[in-house]
Amino acid sequence: CWAVGFNDIVHEGFKHILLYNDYQHPILKGSPLIHKFQIGKRVPDFFKKREKDDYIFQCTRHVPEFSSCEVADFCNSRNIKVVFAGPIMQGYPLLEKINNINSFYLGEINEAKKMELTKRAKAYTLLHNWNVPFSLSLLESLSVGTPVFATANGFLPSIIKNEYNGFFCFNPDGLGLAWDRRDSIIQENCYLTACKYNHYSMVTSIKEALDKISSSS
Repeated sequence: CWAVGFNDIVHEGFKHILLYNDYQHPILKGSPLIHKFQIGKRVPDFFKKREKDDYIFQCTRHVPEFSSCEVADFCNSRNIKVVFAGPIMQGYPLLEKINNINSFYLGEINEAKKMELTKRAKAYTLLHNWNVPFSLSLLESLSVGTPVFATANGFLPSIIKNEYNGFFCFNPDGLGLAWDRRDSIIQENCYLTACKYNHYSMVTSIKEALDKISSSS
């Protein structure tokens, strides 16, 4: 039994694999049986409305596929505060966009600092231009009432509901409209979405998949 990620190669000796969504596209060898399960993240035990500061947060690997430079350009042009954290791919020019007036880069930060910034942000950006298989930071953001501005790629439309817990943005104009409507998202909607994808549901769905594997052997 093997839980695979995006473009992982599945050895021909494996009879069963676990997939947590339809956007991973594993490279299959042999004829394994595929079983689906749901990924999840621990969420707070109860909803708490939070005071938000007026900035966008993006904590990720900064690569062209994640549109960090485009987010920086947008925020610099609109005088919107944006905070970036996480490693930058060698050669990716994000630091050239950082002006320390509107756009800020904190480097690689620990989990506590990441969650502090996520809780206080008005929005979290996931403007990926590829079929991203999943992002735990999406669930982390929603769990603390922070809406997500995202592209409708990969798994994102299965969790983000436009104007309910975030906004879909396809270009800078779309990002501008989302920012202008940032306060229309109800924080509790974000939290309730995250509750559907918590660690309990993940463990339950894995157990169900393993039970099917056990009964088929």
